[in-house]
Amino acid sequence: MKVERRVVQPPLKFQDQYDWIVLGDDPGALLSGVLAAKLGLSVLILPLSPLGTLLKAPDGMLLDPEPNWLVGLKDSEGRAGLLDRCLTHAGVSASFALAEGVQCLLPGHRLQLGHRPGVNVEEIGRESPRDRVWAESFDRALQYFGTEVRSFWAALPDRLTVPAEEEKRKKWIRLKWRESPDFRGVLKRAANRGLISGDRFWLKRGAVSGAPGAFWEWLLRAGLGTTFRTDDHVPRIRNAFEHIALAQSGGSFEGGLSNYREVLIDTARSLGATFSESLPCRAIFVEEGRFLGVQIAQRASMISGNALAIGCGLDQAREYLSSNQKRNFVRKLKKAPQPNGWCFTLSLKIRKEGLPVGMHSPLVWQDPGAPALLIERVLEQDLVYLRTYLPFRQESLGIEYQRIVAARMLRQFVEIAPFSEFHLQRVFPDFRGDGVELSEAYGFPSLLLVPENLRRYSGVGVGTDSGIQGMYVVNPEAYPELGTLGATVAAVQAVAALAQQKGLSGPFG
Repeated sequence: MKVERRVVQPPLKFQDQYDWIVLGDDPGALLSGVLAAKLGLSVLILPLSPLGTLLKAPDGMLLDPEPNWLVGLKDSEGRAGLLDRCLTHAGVSASFALAEGVQCLLPGHRLQLGHRPGVNVEEIGRESPRDRVWAESFDRALQYFGTEVRSFWAALPDRLTVPAEEEKRKKWIRLKWRESPDFRGVLKRAANRGLISGDRFWLKRGAVSGAPGAFWEWLLRAGLGTTFRTDDHVPRIRNAFEHIALAQSGGSFEGGLSNYREVLIDTARSLGATFSESLPCRAIFVEEGRFLGVQIAQRASMISGNALAIGCGLDQAREYLSSNQKRNFVRKLKKAPQPNGWCFTLSLKIRKEGLPVGMHSPLVWQDPGAPALLIERVLEQDLVYLRTYLPFRQESLGIEYQRIVAARMLRQFVEIAPFSEFHLQRVFPDFRGDGVELSEAYGFPSLLLVPENLRRYSGVGVGTDSGIQGMYVVNPEAYPELGTLGATVAAVQAVAALAQQKGLSGPFG
């Protein structure tokens, strides 16, 4: 995983006005800048944090603190997902390692959520034959629901595009941003087609109390982090199948998300965007609830803009707001959702002989009552990243707390790969010593200083609308319920709104 430093560029010549300004370095926000530049609009990118988030130990070992997983690349039939469509349209030169599926290790079970129909039945039937009937129902329903879910999101740009002939006859029709598939209709059609049985489907109320149905409820509740309601089984199906189907469409970027950001910025610049890493943003100007522009270092006058993509946290963006307090206005920046966790990562250097044959990335290990352990393997570097999410509480910043968590993570991994213990060459940050490396990597003085790219949100987000006209939320706070696909959805929606203002047909217009 080689990360090269960016070559120093000559002084930039800034315009007085831009169509699209990106504030922050969230990949979703950077993607919005690429899409806007592809439309021929003027784009300015102002990251708030130094690029290249990989940490490097004195011996050269690398730690990538961000999970390298991007949803929306391919569906089960190999067709392009939403993210793949966006990257292809913009001409992004990227190298992704598409996963065959997410492998979940549960007590007594191994479940391969792969693309190929029947793979779940094979996995469960081999290890627990008594669950085969339930696995067949699970697999049929997943294939049916997954196709609908992935197709729905892949077609988002088409739904946000106004046909040319219609655009001539009437104004742009404001579309509802918070669209979701009609899962009740999908459920009814699946039952009518015999894909699921109304009286024996494992999510049916009352059918999950005993084995083997209890295993599936436990899988969806604990293994996949799904929120359940005892009074209605439809939310269970909606949440579980949307998350599983989206997870199946994911992949990893070669070099990690740090390199992915670099590729997005380089693509935007090749399309005419202005990028400034050394001149940070000083202020965001708002008047009467409407975005006016930004001010950057070493430039006294304001740079006006038609729209701003918030690629950082809402609370961080709020610190830059500067408004005319003499005038009252109704529209205000929305309140940021409260994170429920932050990503904690260990990097292991292990000789290939110590890893099980066929072990691939990603892998999820789930113990009852414990946070999931996410495992990513970097083949070319003999690196394995172990990740979990710590609660977003002050005590999680303590070194002793992190030391206990790190020891548990390593112990769990050794249970999966017993020979890795004898081939382990290096742990970074090494929690077994004096804790200095832990302090350097995760020694945040307060929760407010935990980087936005390490935070995790749950539930329904704030959506693309920030509350201020001309400012759009294009970060994980927009749609956390969609996982990493949420920022991509927000990018497409925000650019579609800008295209509307410019009289263009849509984000791919």
